[in-house]
Amino acid sequence: MKWFLIFVTDNYRLNTKPDIQHIIRNELNFPNAYTTVGEHACGFYSIAATEPEYNIYLDDEIGIIGDIEIHNITELVGKLPDVQENNWAPEIIVKALYRKYGIQGVKYIAGEFSFVLMDFKEKATFLIRDHLGVKTLFWTKSSMGYFIASDLFLLKKYFDFSRIDYGYFQDFLDSGGFLDTSKTPYYHVFRVPAASIICLKGVMETNLRYWDLREVPEPVRYKDPYNYIEKFREIFEQAVSRRVSKSKRNAVLLSGGLDSSSIFVTAKKIQDIELKPFSAVFDRFQHCDEHELIEELLRKHKTSGSYVKMDNYLHFKGFPYNIPFSYEPAVSSLTFEFSYLLIQQASQEGFTNVLSGFAGDHLLTGSVYSIRDLLRKWNVKRAIQALTNHSIYTNTSALANLKKYVIHADVTADFYNRQSHHYRQFSRKVNHIRDYYKKEIYLQLQGTRTRIFLDRVIGAMFGCSVKHPFLDRQLIEFVYHLPVEYIYDPLFSKPILRAAFHEDLIPQIVNNVNKTTHVQFTCKSIRENWEYISKLIENTFVVEELCLISKEKWIDQLAKWRNGLEVTNNFYILLAIEAWMRNYYKKLESQYA
Repeated sequence: MKWFLIFVTDNYRLNTKPDIQHIIRNELNFPNAYTTVGEHACGFYSIAATEPEYNIYLDDEIGIIGDIEIHNITELVGKLPDVQENNWAPEIIVKALYRKYGIQGVKYIAGEFSFVLMDFKEKATFLIRDHLGVKTLFWTKSSMGYFIASDLFLLKKYFDFSRIDYGYFQDFLDSGGFLDTSKTPYYHVFRVPAASIICLKGVMETNLRYWDLREVPEPVRYKDPYNYIEKFREIFEQAVSRRVSKSKRNAVLLSGGLDSSSIFVTAKKIQDIELKPFSAVFDRFQHCDEHELIEELLRKHKTSGSYVKMDNYLHFKGFPYNIPFSYEPAVSSLTFEFSYLLIQQASQEGFTNVLSGFAGDHLLTGSVYSIRDLLRKWNVKRAIQALTNHSIYTNTSALANLKKYVIHADVTADFYNRQSHHYRQFSRKVNHIRDYYKKEIYLQLQGTRTRIFLDRVIGAMFGCSVKHPFLDRQLIEFVYHLPVEYIYDPLFSKPILRAAFHEDLIPQIVNNVNKTTHVQFTCKSIRENWEYISKLIENTFVVEELCLISKEKWIDQLAKWRNGLEVTNNFYILLAIEAWMRNYYKKLESQYA
């Protein structure tokens, strides 16, 4: 985990440099960050990290500062003969790419990064974020110059925290709760979107997009179907291997589901690493519990795990003030306790490199819209089977499903409000994608931004680096171009993952068609803690200040949620916004107390 703050100016010097460790200690209660502070040709920098490793390169012409992990260094060095064999530091690779290809050289990197590249000779500053937005990057401008940081809280001293942009929350709601535009909740504070470069030069501020999944060339087609499974497994193993640490102890958040189990069995085969799974289990809530599956998998691989019993850790106790404050709303914060307690336990046992199965659902689940792709390929029998199975499983009309998923197929409408500019924007984008299962993957990946709360808030509180092998650029590019039958199966979700790891997993996991949910636990949490939640009925921000919903509809939705009935798709987004607003004003009050 790294945090950094950079000041860039042409004609101003700050008399005092901020104590970044002090800021982190106050915000995250994390006391032991390693820090380094220094000057560059146009200002200063300050970096903190959980390990004494920093990405800094400075000479008379170029400065590179930030958080950079490169996964394809060997491949890149082949393009860069001037790089010395004994000096493959990420910042050296970036410098060599910039000298050879200009700023567009970053598109060749496979990795996770957010950094600033300063060209002192050209008087240009580039803010660069990785392809999938795994690392975060923000900036603001004042009369003194530009302040750039890995996290919003590091910039708080340089903008007016008491003024929030109400338009942001309508955007957040319309985007489905995973906004990745330049907007933040604060005036004059901006995000660098994923796969983007912000160029600051003089008074000019330009945004360059350097990668788009739709434009990735299709890889080689295989005649033997088994080759797809072998290649998938090879790339997946690389994705896991890139994210384990040989210098730190590795934890796997193991649920007993297909995604996290595949990560565990893959990591288990890597030599010279210390690995331990951490799992949430239940005694009273049997419908939520996967303890038996986990135990059998661990016995097969002769491993012991660490368990956190969740029965007594109900959600919403003290809601919403129980939620750790983040500087943006996050839907995943509503049920943060699972991740919080598991990562806390891993940290207490000294396992600070954490592997998560997040994004496996986004990437590999497939979609009923794939029926349209099957019909286009004249695979009528399989298409009918898929439509029938879906109708039976969901207890819905086959005719209605035919109209929705085939005749009037509109994938974008499942993600965005048809009246919003997000719907229009992404409809235009996916219209250029022929296959409907690819449209689904493209849109699902927008939702992976929700993991930032887990990474930058909960992980940071315990000094843990949270890694997501399914958010590997090369893995995603390969999956995007797989034939539809490897993405969607009418009987089993994630067919290629099941095929790739069926020998390493146990049959109960491979053959399980029903994903374990926590409905029973959540309903109990709501009922037990309704005294806290019910306070959201009066003086409600989403109703009275932000005007995102009427009071009548808000009360109706809360009542349905309380009674276990179906709520609208945007209810949890509204609830996350309401929780965030209340925590924001509490934070604001404490600041001036």
